[in-house]
Amino acid sequence: MNYEEVFGECYQNARQMAAIETGLELEVFPIGSPFGAEEVLAVDFLPLSEGELASNK
Repeated sequence: MNYEEVFGECYQNARQMAAIETGLELEVFPIGSPFGAEEVLAVDFLPLSEGELASNK
């Protein structure tokens, strides 16, 4: 199994856990990670909040 496959498998597990923890339907969460494996491993990576995204427009 290569790195990308492991990353995808971990994302699917996290997706299922998030659905259970929040009580939301699994379909609410994206099927694939919205962030790439290399991106999430970057030391300075932190997604912007919706408010930060709006103010950057």
